[in-house]
Amino acid sequence: MKKTAIFWLLGVATVMLLLPALTLSLPAEAGMAALILLFFIVDPFCLLATGIFAGWDLRSRWWFPIGAAVLYLCGVWLFVDVFEMDFLLYAAGYLAVGLLSMGATALIWSKAGKGR
Repeated sequence: MKKTAIFWLLGVATVMLLLPALTLSLPAEAGMAALILLFFIVDPFCLLATGIFAGWDLRSRWWFPIGAAVLYLCGVWLFVDVFEMDFLLYAAGYLAVGLLSMGATALIWSKAGKGR
């Protein structure tokens, strides 16, 4: 595994696994507010950044958005609610954000002549 994949895995695992776990240590109202911030701001931007990063080298990083969505599901199913199927909709939306940003970045890089 390349260095970039390892650093990406550590970063995304921190956001998708550690942050939902940290919300458990907060009081009920603050934990709910933190989860809302995670679900609507932090996680989508993490998938957007992952898609942009994956689009720079599409051949070797195509799986990054898929891995981030799977890590999101693992995090919320472990620390928020076990096997709640509504989180599949969030994961699908985050996956769409990641794949669309990856495709747009790859297209822009190929048109600019910087693609591989």
